[in-house]
Amino acid sequence: MKNLLPRKMVTASFASCLFAVAYALFNPDPLNTEMGSYLYRVWLIIPAYLLYALPIMFTFGIAASLASQWITRKFLSHLLTAEVQQTAALLTLHVIFGSVFLYAGLLGALIFFVLDFLFARRGAVYTYKHAMISLLGPFGLFALLIITYWLSDLTQSL
Repeated sequence: MKNLLPRKMVTASFASCLFAVAYALFNPDPLNTEMGSYLYRVWLIIPAYLLYALPIMFTFGIAASLASQWITRKFLSHLLTAEVQQTAALLTLHVIFGSVFLYAGLLGALIFFVLDFLFARRGAVYTYKHAMISLLGPFGLFALLIITYWLSDLTQSL
């Protein structure tokens, strides 16, 4: 229980990266500009999705996940005896909280739930140091994409 918040922070970092890539694959052109190929539009939109996903995952995602776990432990654990039942209830609560943001929220909630479930199963102890290091993932992905945009523009202008 002590390492719950740092684990949620690590989950939010990785979930925001996966969400940005997955949602870009499903919706590469939200403004219907039709510029470039499909992969080019995916490549262009990932940083924009990441800019929105990271703060939402760190605020609403962590709060909703903590609330889901609290509700499951406090109110549903005596009703649901099997671990599979408790996991299903936890997934249901994640989906309900994620539906606030419609389809994007459902995708984000599912990704967050799966990653958090896998990290919890792993049994590792997460600290705030791990949480801060995990932020290198989203910031690194953002920087990598921005650098590739810059290199692409640089090579096209030569």
